[in-house]
Amino acid sequence: MSENGRLDIAICNASGSFTTSCLPYDDIDEFRKTLEINLTGSYITAQSVGRAMIPAKNGAIITLGSIASTLAMDTRNYNYEFKCSGSSIHRLWRCMEDPEL
Repeated sequence: MSENGRLDIAICNASGSFTTSCLPYDDIDEFRKTLEINLTGSYITAQSVGRAMIPAKNGAIITLGSIASTLAMDTRNYNYEFKCSGSSIHRLWRCMEDPEL
């Protein structure tokens, strides 16, 4: 921004999974850490760049979530919090779509 005076594009691509056990034995802090990085990180990034893009009426924010968030749950795979955060990212951006901005 300091060089060109505008921000044309931003990509929100936070990703991580910290669960090491299945749900009944999982640590809530591992769940929270995954949501914090994946969902909250994407939210904060979009919020920050949106503050520059909206007044300029210019720019695009691309958010990336995992295809795993749309697939059926495999109980042998312990990354349910990753799938949950991915689904949340997809839903958050659908809710934020506003043609008036």
